Amino acid sequence: MDIASTIATVSSSLKLAKDGLQLIFNAKVSAEAKDQIRAVRDNLGVVQDKLFDLREELASLQQERDDLKRKLASFEGWQSKAAAYSLVHTEGGAVVYASGTTPQHFVCPSCFDRESLQILQDTRTISGNFECPGCGKTFPVKPRKPMPTSLAIRRG
Repeated sequence: MDIASTIATVSSSLKLAKDGLQLIFNAKVSAEAKDQIRAVRDNLGVVQDKLFDLREELASLQQERDDLKRKLASFEGWQSKAAAYSLVHTEGGAVVYASGTTPQHFVCPSCFDRESLQILQDTRTISGNFECPGCGKTFPVKPRKPMPTSLAIRRG
């Protein structure tokens, strides 16, 4: 039996006890007995109010627990993904994360710090730069290719 159902059962029992005391109170009893019954009934009301407060606090704690479980699962999922990458210094001089899996690829270190894996895309230029599709930053992953010294122009 969980705590919430236990609180509900106790609360129902207290209400039943209060109702029973009210019936006894309404019957013909001595004034002294009525005073004692009234005191017990009032105390049962206080206990019942405390149980309602406990039930609300329990619901709040259960919600907080569930939120923490989701955050922990998210953190563990990220840690598992991040473990496949290591920070490297590329041939072009950039410091980026490289995958340890196939196909090998590089990811943006800025986005990685925000727990986002953004695979750097080759810009296919002689600069050797790769661009992050997430934040738009460029990284010199490959060495710069030499500029061609002559261009062959065809004249017809």
